[in-house]
Amino acid sequence: MRRSLGIAVALFLLVTGPLHALERPRIGLVLGAGGAKGLAHIPILKLLDELDIPVDCIVGTSIGGIIGALYAMGHTGSEIEKITEGLEWDMLFRDRPPRAQRPYFTKKDDGKYQLDLIWDDWVPSPPQGLIFGQNIFQMLSVLTFPYATVRDFDLLPVPFRCVAVDLVTGTQVVLEEGSLALALRATMAIPTVFSPVTWGGQLLVDGGLLNSLPVDVAREMGADIVIAVDLATPLGGPESLDSAARILSQSIRLVEHEHRRENAVAADILIQPDMMDLGAMDFFSQQKREKIYEQGEAAAQAAREELLRIKERYSLSREERSSREARKDLLTIGEISVTGNERLSQEFILSQLDILPGEQVDVEKINRKVQGIYALGYFEHIHYETNQLFGEEIALVLIVRELPRGKLRLGIRYDNLHKLVGIAGLDFANVLISGLRIENELQVFGLTHIRSRLYFPSRTLNLPVYPLLEVRYRNIPSRIFDGEGERIASYNDRAWNLDLGIGLLPAKWLNAEITFRMEEINLRPTSALPDPDLLPNLKDSLRLIAAGFTLDTLDDVQLPNQGVKLELFYEGSFKELSSDLAYDKLEASLDSYLTFAERHTGRLFLFLGRTWGEIPFYKYFNLGRPQTFVGMRYDQLFGSQMEVLRAEYRFRYNSFLNFNLMGNVAFDFGQEARPELGNPVLWGCGAAAVVDSPIGTVEIIYSLGSRSLSQPGQTQNVLYVALGTRF
Repeated sequence: MRRSLGIAVALFLLVTGPLHALERPRIGLVLGAGGAKGLAHIPILKLLDELDIPVDCIVGTSIGGIIGALYAMGHTGSEIEKITEGLEWDMLFRDRPPRAQRPYFTKKDDGKYQLDLIWDDWVPSPPQGLIFGQNIFQMLSVLTFPYATVRDFDLLPVPFRCVAVDLVTGTQVVLEEGSLALALRATMAIPTVFSPVTWGGQLLVDGGLLNSLPVDVAREMGADIVIAVDLATPLGGPESLDSAARILSQSIRLVEHEHRRENAVAADILIQPDMMDLGAMDFFSQQKREKIYEQGEAAAQAAREELLRIKERYSLSREERSSREARKDLLTIGEISVTGNERLSQEFILSQLDILPGEQVDVEKINRKVQGIYALGYFEHIHYETNQLFGEEIALVLIVRELPRGKLRLGIRYDNLHKLVGIAGLDFANVLISGLRIENELQVFGLTHIRSRLYFPSRTLNLPVYPLLEVRYRNIPSRIFDGEGERIASYNDRAWNLDLGIGLLPAKWLNAEITFRMEEINLRPTSALPDPDLLPNLKDSLRLIAAGFTLDTLDDVQLPNQGVKLELFYEGSFKELSSDLAYDKLEASLDSYLTFAERHTGRLFLFLGRTWGEIPFYKYFNLGRPQTFVGMRYDQLFGSQMEVLRAEYRFRYNSFLNFNLMGNVAFDFGQEARPELGNPVLWGCGAAAVVDSPIGTVEIIYSLGSRSLSQPGQTQNVLYVALGTRF
């Protein structure tokens, strides 16, 4: 009997022992927070692919959540690498769509302002974040679209979770169902940088505030073995805490430090790329991105042996994962609706979407149309979700949040001429009647300029013809130089203008206007001449016809890389209209940019100006500015006719610093009041360092050029300094 029992036990152990050895543990992957440092996750994912190590659940925070979601959807590490390489990081961290996609009236004032405030009930208030995250949300919507109808994250090819924080209660929120794109937008919503995400009754921000390495969440999902990638840098010692900024940064990190340390200890395999001297906002430097990737690759190779031991111990191998990449091309749209709108009707929004039920799903078209609606400037954000209907039909839901009708914008700049100048703009859209726009602008300190404009280009900004009314006042300090290059007078260009006319808007990049203008001039020059009567006070009443034409395809205003800007302007003063003077003034300019080999940009600038009749000196062309002519002082290139040719080369050293070389020549130059000057050929050249900063460009230009109109062959040195916005 005992012998039989022993044989039975032996047989049981012989049979069940190997079966038990074949039961593999559940593998969990945890990807930590870190902003741009999250690119280090990619080579580690590529190593997991290479070693054929299966992953049974994925948890991520912030950038780790985004990359983890891509991996959970079935993308390989190499595919995720290609996705990140194709991203335009500068554009993702802005709300505005690419400039070419925006209507003319929403981009014509680009470069003027640094701060936008919401104007609601006559009270200005800041937005919830520096950016609303529209472009990032659009990107996430595209990337997650194959699983947009999946509401349970356990139904992804690999079960997935991401971590956020409820800003109201201060508690951790583990996102496991709902809109995948919205969940990813929430997990990376860095407070004050991105606006929070409304999720049911919660207001969610970046999960890294409380749990940057959520190993504990992976354990809750049933992970037996956790592979965790920690991107945190060690806390700084006393010697490194030498500034208020560093002390504040470390103080914020202390809140989550102990929890992260506990989670790091709880991981079975902890991979820690060396992120010293690398930061969360290093998205914008290709050199830094490459360094982050290299550090991730080094950490992956350092973990290779440990991963191989796990693989061999449990005989790990990966089953093929499913993907829905092809399925999105088979879907059709069954229903379309809008939610969140208050003032703008659903019919209006859907008319701009221009997608009808029954159409086959085209993700690119949906995103292009959504961006077009957002570009109208009426929304804080607009995104879409999809719900499964029947079979291959889906419901498309646009979720919008409208901006108040008013917007207050502020800017500031400095240059050698006017010193400090501040600007404030208060704009209203769709007031009184739909489509009506009112713009108010005030420039103060170094000069005074007040403008109020009322026009009606339709609510969609695509009405070909529109009426306009504009009132302006200016008081701008100006200078007059003699032929020897000496300043002989100063005066304030002081005038009131009233314009009434019509405009033409045939395309987003094309605009033309013609107006009848009444202009009242009141100049009081301060002369350094022996005879002050040579520059008497002037009070002229002008009645003008003004016409302007603008073609603008520039991709940026501060530092353009591609495109052209063509401007034509005509002004005619007629005594038949009871004007004190009779003259004609015509000018044309072409500013073109072309970037090649990524970092090299060429610029060609052409200007032509002509006048006829009784042209007063205060209507002369003034190209004495570093953007149009270097080598001569401000206001020195001042004439009744001229032609200017300028060529410029810009080298982008990194995402912030640029170096410029430029040369220009002015010919066929003349002054109606001083024919004795003849037609001198004036020249100039210069070199510049330009920093693209959060407050606008900072430019330092050293130039050499013609000393004066009568001595164009003699030289002078001129240093220009400008910072802030351009207006």
